[in-house]
This record gives sequence, C-alpha cells and structure tokens, in this order.
Amino acid sequence: MNRTGETYLRRKFLNKQGLRKRLYVFFVCLLISLSFWIQIKFSKVYTFVVEHPITYTNVPKNKVVVNINSKKVILTVKERGIKLIGYRYINAPTPLVIDMSQLKQKIKNGKIQYYLPLNSVYTNIGKQLEHKSELVSVSPDTLFCELDDIAIKKIPVRIIISTTFEKQYGLYDKIICKPDSITIKGSKKLLENIHEIPTKKLVLSNMNTNYHTELPLQFFRTMQNIEYSNKSVNINLNIEKFTEGSVSVPVEGLNCPDGYYLKILPEKITLNYQVAFRDYHKIKPDQFKVIADYSKLNDINTRTIDIMIIKSPPNVQYIKSEQEKVEFILIKK
Repeated sequence: MNRTGETYLRRKFLNKQGLRKRLYVFFVCLLISLSFWIQIKFSKVYTFVVEHPITYTNVPKNKVVVNINSKKVILTVKERGIKLIGYRYINAPTPLVIDMSQLKQKIKNGKIQYYLPLNSVYTNIGKQLEHKSELVSVSPDTLFCELDDIAIKKIPVRIIISTTFEKQYGLYDKIICKPDSITIKGSKKLLENIHEIPTKKLVLSNMNTNYHTELPLQFFRTMQNIEYSNKSVNINLNIEKFTEGSVSVPVEGLNCPDGYYLKILPEKITLNYQVAFRDYHKIKPDQFKVIADYSKLNDINTRTIDIMIIKSPPNVQYIKSEQEKVEFILIKK
C-alpha cells in the first residue's frame, strides 16, 4: 500500500475515535441535565385529585348503612412529585374509614334522613392519607344515607350445573350439596328480596365416575354489604352404570259410578324403566301402581281411558308405559 493510502486510513480511524468521544460527552451531559430536571420537577408541590372508596365505623348498634349518596370520596391533595408517582401508578387508593358516630338527622318527605358533613371528620380523613399528604378539599362535602335494621336470614343454595354422561351412565340420586343452605346478614329491606343463592355454573361432560368438588357461590352486585356464612359449597355426584328393566303391572280402575266397576283390557300393562345395575334385582312389580280414573273422562261415550303411574320406586328413572290408554267396560255389580 502506498503512503497516500496509509494516510487516508489513519485519518479515517482518528475521525471515528473523535466521533465516539463527542457522542460519549453528549450523552453524559444529557443524563446530567435529565437528572437535574427530574429533581426540580419532583421537588415541586403539585395539587391533584384522587378517588378513595369508603368504609364505615361506629355505625349505630344493630343498624346498617343503606342508600348512601356516594360510595367513594374525591380528595384534592397537595404532594411532592416523587410521592405523586406512588399515588398515580404504584399504590391503589386504600379505603378511607368514615366515622359515623357524628351522624346527624333530619326529616325529609316524612322519612328520617341521616347525613354526615365531611368537614366534621376532615382531620380524621387527613390522617389516613398515605405519605401524610396535605388535604385540600373533599367531595362530596356531605354524605346522605339511611339506616336500616340488621337482619339474619337462612336461604337455600341453588346448584347451577350442566352434565352429560357416557352411554349407559347417569346420576344415581340427587346431587348432594353441603351445606344446602347458608346464613346471610345485612339490611332487612335488602334481605326481603333474596330467596336463594346460586352457585357458579359447573359444566361436566362425558361423566362415568363419581365426582366431588368445591363450588363457589355467585354473589350479585345487588347483594353488596351483606355478610355470608359461606363463600362456597361442596357437591357430590354419585354416578352409576344403568340398564333397562321392565315389569308387568295391573291397572286399577278408580271413581266408577255407584253400583258399577271398571273392567280394564288388558288387565296388566308393561312398564319400561332405567335402573342402576346394582339395583336391578331389587325392583318388584308391587313397587309400582298404575290407575285408570273414570272421573277424568271427558267423553262418556268413549271406550278408552288414560292411565297414570302414581307410584314407583325411587331408584328407577325414565319410566314409560308401552301404551298410554287402555280399553274398559263399565259393568254393573
């Protein structure tokens, strides 16, 4: 390589080194400037607004707060910038505890209305603020509410479930729910409209064995401020393999006119049903009762009558007769 080429490469290398140094100095200066700017900004005092949910203490004995005009308060607060970050982006506002011992009352539309000017608990609210921030104002300036008697009520649990089974399998008996009812406590007026508590929906598919689980209860928005004895229930499904069975059962005629009796044709009918394998040999014809009620006839000129199954063992399912009607003859005694 000739001297001219070497000189060119040397200059190019030195220019790159110089550029790196200049960039380094630029970024150092930028960081220093940025740190000063942050310190200045964060050292300033800012006024900002924050929402806090509220809870209550010192509510009159055996009473509960209902129909309050606001379930949160909006606070205007003064705080330094560094602490403002904590308010806005890190810590969720904690519930403020409102002391209801200073409730006042007045008559409005013939009803007692309770109210609490928040300036009466202003100091207490300020003490609950994080970072000991300066409280500027509170909105609303007054809480309006009603007080209702506390009541206790026992309500049944309603299981919400959708189940499918493998072929020949099914539920052996009723779903067992423990507990099958819970106790709720809260506003008497609110409890009057609550008659049951549903579970969260459970979906089961292609079941062929027993099943047990803990199922959460489903609480609705209208059921806030209510205490529950349980938040979940335990359910058991007893699943068995089923088979078909049949029995021949006599049909009994009822409510004939005086001096007559019904002769049923045929005298016996066949009932088909499903039963668990373990109960197959326990099923007997005398566990069923089938009747033909003459008083249910709409047309006295007809010669057929509907049958009704009025008795069956508890461990059979899907009972079906091979015929829905039978012929009859009204015979004088």
